[in-house]
Amino acid sequence: MLFHSLHTGSRNRAGRNNQGKITCRHRGSRHARKHRSVGFFNHSFGKYKIISFHYDPFRKCDLALVKHTCNSSYAYIIKAQGMSVNSFLTISYSFSVAFKEFTPGACFSVKAFPLGSFLHFVGNRAASNGVFSNAAGCFCILIQKGDKHCLVKLISGKVNLISSIALASFGKVGNEFFYLKKLKKAGQKRWAGFRPTVRGVAINPVDHPHGGGEGKSTGGRPSVSPWGKLAKK
Repeated sequence: MLFHSLHTGSRNRAGRNNQGKITCRHRGSRHARKHRSVGFFNHSFGKYKIISFHYDPFRKCDLALVKHTCNSSYAYIIKAQGMSVNSFLTISYSFSVAFKEFTPGACFSVKAFPLGSFLHFVGNRAASNGVFSNAAGCFCILIQKGDKHCLVKLISGKVNLISSIALASFGKVGNEFFYLKKLKKAGQKRWAGFRPTVRGVAINPVDHPHGGGEGKSTGGRPSVSPWGKLAKK
């Protein structure tokens, strides 16, 4: 199911700068991608039903497609651990919330959550989209609440001061085992935009200082780049 209103196109830079010159070698020819619109203010507040889960090519985590129970509008949110299809969640600016409303992915003001809560997609000020704990498996812990500001601790150990009326989602980001995925073939690396890297000794001498010669000869010089600059210190 593709919702064109929630997708925007993206341009593949292929390792080139704004002048079209290659600044990063061995990049390009990746699969076409579209941006998914994710944010607190891309949809109206209220009660939502989780329809399905979707892959996002620009993120390590997955997205959840949700549908508003009143106006039938659709939106994307970050998939949290423990989410299930056909379950319900609430997105609101409320400060006082019943405990049963704290379901995975539910969104409220930071000071509405109890101390010690696991949060993700946390904004740093009012009317701000999530800037902390957006990647797969990430979360932050609410360690202190005040009338104007709250303290959250990131998984890196850093403690950040944020606005008490900033929005945040409940729970931890899903897809926490993404790093265990193994590539099945070389083509998967090509889909991700990485082109082959050829060793200098396997290239012709006109194209690389290490090229040419009989056998695996490097010409007796230290390792250098294709332009003759030292590659090791």
